[in-house]
Amino acid sequence: MLSWDSLTNHDKCLLGTCILTVIANIFLVIGTLTPAWQVAEDTDVNRYVQSGLWLYCPGAAQCWYIFSDDLINYYEKVDVCRFLLIGDCRKKLLRTPYFFGWHYAVLVLNIIAIGITSAAIIVAALPTLRRNRPRVAAILFDVLLFTSILILSISLMVFVVNAEMLESKYLIGVKNTFEVSVSFNDKISIS
Repeated sequence: MLSWDSLTNHDKCLLGTCILTVIANIFLVIGTLTPAWQVAEDTDVNRYVQSGLWLYCPGAAQCWYIFSDDLINYYEKVDVCRFLLIGDCRKKLLRTPYFFGWHYAVLVLNIIAIGITSAAIIVAALPTLRRNRPRVAAILFDVLLFTSILILSISLMVFVVNAEMLESKYLIGVKNTFEVSVSFNDKISIS
């Protein structure tokens, strides 16, 4: 059985980093799974809506999964023009948010970052248990962690830039157009 006194300074540092990485990975999983990435107050029906990377929650109603407007037809589809000057019109489901390709891209990048971070945690734990090549494991841990941080940074940049674009910033309702704001989940993922 390993005791704290039998660990080298290198092992203690790696263990501390590993614990912090596990906590960060848990925050990333929670942030990715919850629907509150973009939120808005739908003034047409007086409802608070949440739109995540893969989940849509219209107020107190049941949440549903959607990646594309073509996957479901709960509401009547109508023609909506987002940019009247360039004629960008398409069918849209009433009272549902737009789901763009970047939602799916951010979700995939977050899942890849979660997987790489989990692999880094496993790599860091192995030499502590078996005393086999700790320096190689530490280097591999650092490389995997750097890769995960890089992928997650790209993912969050894609989200922040696209969430502030005009087409994602406003939700077109039946009577009104209302602003969609960025919620706390991107901040959870950053931590």
